[in-house]
Amino acid sequence: MRVPTAWFAVALVTGALAGQETDPDTGLVKARGFADVVQHCTECHDASLIRQTRARREEWRGLLEWMTSVQEMEPLDEQVERGVLDYLATNYGPKTSRQRRPPLPDHLLPPAR
Repeated sequence: MRVPTAWFAVALVTGALAGQETDPDTGLVKARGFADVVQHCTECHDASLIRQTRARREEWRGLLEWMTSVQEMEPLDEQVERGVLDYLATNYGPKTSRQRRPPLPDHLLPPAR
């Protein structure tokens, strides 16, 4: 079965190849904290910025502090901030592999010759 190139590109961007359910509008992983991230983070910038940042929890916290102090973002409630940081660190933390993408599932590989 030949997979259309456009579908493959979308799957790579949204994480569908890794088995994660993603939001079709933002491409963000649907997990606990997703709604708060959409509400507070995509208010000012595109979700692609979140998907490509890949930071540790402390780095995400530093970015939130910078946005609050320099960019005049409204401070988040402590509980909301904790949930946002949990979500970002879990779903958009540093990659643990040097691979550019996760390995392709067998059904997406060309037939062996």
